[in-house]
Amino acid sequence: GDIGDALIDNFEYKTAITYYENAEDLSLNQKENLAYCYFVIHDYEKAVTAYQPIIEKNEDLEAIFYYFYGASLKNTAKYDDARIWLAKAMETDSSNYIKQSIASLEILETLNAAPPTKEIVPLPTINNGMSTYSPIWYKDGILYCSELKSDSIKRRPTID
Repeated sequence: GDIGDALIDNFEYKTAITYYENAEDLSLNQKENLAYCYFVIHDYEKAVTAYQPIIEKNEDLEAIFYYFYGASLKNTAKYDDARIWLAKAMETDSSNYIKQSIASLEILETLNAAPPTKEIVPLPTINNGMSTYSPIWYKDGILYCSELKSDSIKRRPTID
């Protein structure tokens, strides 16, 4: 678990998941970190599964945990449950992002009733386990930011 904690501090969420999943015993904070890792990498099904026991066993959580749980439920099309937990987050935190998540539920229910028109596919040369951010169209190609650098001495990728 401690290695997973260090990896999270370095934004290496996928690798942290591996360490957390293989740990014998996790503290509450490490369980919260594991759930957060799933959330950040958009594995919302696993985020729901990881957040659920945390939410059920702890009555005095910060609003952000209810938000992450509600947002994970929303992203798995469990809209009625998402409303409950996002409303719980609003009880102690009236931040705009929570309000927007609640407001988006009705729109999502309408959109999800329609058949999909686009397919999202991974791009192996862009998607990676590093901290890579927001590819955008730029001039005649794609621009993205990444922490990946090449170590000329060891001849391998490194994280900056």
